Amino acid sequence: MHVRVLPAVAAVVVAVALVVLLFVPYVAREHRRRGELRPGTLLLFLAAVLYALGLVAYVLVPLPPVGPGFCDVFGELRPQWRPFAGFDGLRRPGDWAELTGLLADPAVQQFGFNIVLFVPLGMFVRHLLREGFGGTVLAGFMVSLGVELTQITGIWFLYPCPYRLFDVDDLMANTFGALVGALLARVLRLVPGQHSGTEPGSPRPVGTYRRLLGMGCDVLLLWWLGVALARGADLLLRLGGVRLDPAAQVWVESAALWFVPAVLLLIATAAGRGSTLGQHAVLLRCVEDGSGVEDGRGPAVRRVLLRWLAGLGGFALVEGLINVVWPVAGTAFAVAWFAVHALSVPRSHHHRGLTGSLTGTDVVDSRALNAPAE
Repeated sequence: MHVRVLPAVAAVVVAVALVVLLFVPYVAREHRRRGELRPGTLLLFLAAVLYALGLVAYVLVPLPPVGPGFCDVFGELRPQWRPFAGFDGLRRPGDWAELTGLLADPAVQQFGFNIVLFVPLGMFVRHLLREGFGGTVLAGFMVSLGVELTQITGIWFLYPCPYRLFDVDDLMANTFGALVGALLARVLRLVPGQHSGTEPGSPRPVGTYRRLLGMGCDVLLLWWLGVALARGADLLLRLGGVRLDPAAQVWVESAALWFVPAVLLLIATAAGRGSTLGQHAVLLRCVEDGSGVEDGRGPAVRRVLLRWLAGLGGFALVEGLINVVWPVAGTAFAVAWFAVHALSVPRSHHHRGLTGSLTGTDVVDSRALNAPAE
């Protein structure tokens, strides 16, 4: 894979994993801080995560293997402390041909690339973190300094010698790029779907986007727990020297991936008065059908169990069984299950979805309830 493409690929892979891990806490934080998570804000969050990881990948990837003679190859790298030393030998262009030749010079292109690399940093810091102009430029300088120190120390002495060059020109270019980004940060305000004009503590209508966001959080929580428990069970079996026959191994895997996480989420739902963790994240509460915000009565235990069976619990139980008897059908079932439940949300009364319609329950904004939601 090309050396310029590899960091981008690594960044995308790690960004997907990081977004999966941070998504539910981020959704919950935004709803409590801003009252909701608008689609435009979510888009910028995903872009910022991808950019940050791309920057890290650009600094670290590719990681050269350490072997005999490693420092003989890279040991001649010396820090470059003199400003604009990379432009030595270049002269002012006298005509258009010389100008295009100058722009094609590797030193000029590298300097320009380092400026462009930090423009998004300035934009994200100024817009998303609400930092001032000076603070944004300082943040760009500090991040760039961290990058250069990482390079001059061989990733903080993990390598016996530096394998990339510390260059003061990079530091200047990166800082200037952050300054340009701070000036361009207003452009990010043009991204639609960021502001609603409603106070954070004011109730919002229960719409399709918000319901699907809560459902997505529940699915991610199920996946988190399943992966963690499956890896934990595998580790315990290995440490204990236990070797299971293939049939028993599949049942243990299904229990760890699907059955146990589903039961744990059922317990959390019962403890949350019938509302799932995903619903809590988006400030929704499950109530008895017809009780509305005036009463806000949580569903009876049997309705909670039925809702779990019609939704995430039933999905996990079927997936666990499919994993035992016909693993290749698991993905198809998951896609069908998600499609049915997602399409039922905009078609159902109050956007309560298929589970609400089957169990006689509804969802309301927690801020509209008479009792405190938290």
